[in-house]
Amino acid sequence: MRLSMFPRNWATYPQILLCSVAVSLNLAISARAETGQLNLTLNSQENQTFPTLVQFAEALAKKSIQQTFQSSPEMTDLTVNVMGENYGQQVPLLSVTVSQANWQKDPRVQSWAKYFNSAAQLLGFVKYSQPVFTSQSTVVPQYTPDITENEPNFYQ
Repeated sequence: MRLSMFPRNWATYPQILLCSVAVSLNLAISARAETGQLNLTLNSQENQTFPTLVQFAEALAKKSIQQTFQSSPEMTDLTVNVMGENYGQQVPLLSVTVSQANWQKDPRVQSWAKYFNSAAQLLGFVKYSQPVFTSQSTVVPQYTPDITENEPNFYQ
């Protein structure tokens, strides 16, 4: 009679353990996060102000985020970049990066957006004043050398 702590086919336990780890890894890989990125361009309208353009950019980003999360429930994270265009110049206005869970808690673009401060200047919405030059002429004294031909130490 043989007494043993391990059953006769004890070598199968590591194999079972290995298979269960492989199944767990497979489930973890299939449940991984899916991220997405949208790049959108918004054209400015004639006589439009920069704050109005930013409001349109926020509305466009919000609509795009909502539609993407609704149409793709597997999407866990999303980045939306909104470019502004004015007279052919394209500049980033804002970038929103948000997870679906955070968006469900707080669906305000302003909570998740990064705004690009120089966009107004780069798109030409801010006009810098030109320096004003006066028509007065300044009289510059004519240069006269200290040493002249009449000086005793003058060499020719």
